[in-house]
Amino acid sequence: MFPKQDLSYRPISLSNVLSRIISKVLANWLKKILPHIISMSQSAFLPDRLIIDNVLVVFETMHCINQRSKGKEGLMVIKLDMSKAFDQIEWSCLERIMEKLGFHDQWISLMMMCIKSVSYSMLLNGEPKGLIHSTRGIRRGDPISSNLFLLCGEGL
Repeated sequence: MFPKQDLSYRPISLSNVLSRIISKVLANWLKKILPHIISMSQSAFLPDRLIIDNVLVVFETMHCINQRSKGKEGLMVIKLDMSKAFDQIEWSCLERIMEKLGFHDQWISLMMMCIKSVSYSMLLNGEPKGLIHSTRGIRRGDPISSNLFLLCGEGL
C-alpha cells in the first residue's frame, strides 16, 4: 500500500538572492514616495497610518445611511473582498496605474521585469518537473508586493 499523502497543492515561488536584492532596493525606494502618491483613505502597509481608521469610517458611514429617512437619492456601500487580490492582480492594469501615476517608463519596465520573472515547477518523487509561467498576481513575501498592492488599490 502507498502511504497517505496530503494532496492540497499550493504554488510557491522561490526567488534567488539576486532577485530578492533587486526587489528590496526597489521596495525601499518606492516606500519613500508612496506616502506622497497614495491617498489618505488607504491605510494599510503605510507607516503612520492605522487600518483601524477604516473601521471607524465604515461605522460612521453606515450610521449615517441608517439615520437617513428622506430624499429621492439613495446611498450605497460597496464591500470589496481583498482576501485573494494578490493572486488576481492583472499585470497590464498595474502597468497602466503606474503610467497614470507618472512613473518613468524605465522604472515601470524594471518593476514589470521583477513581477513577470515568476515561474513554478512541481516536485514529483523529489524531482522538479515542468515549468509553469505565471500570467498575473504578485508574489507573497516579496519585499515589493505590498507596495504594488497599494498602487493597485489607488487605481480603485
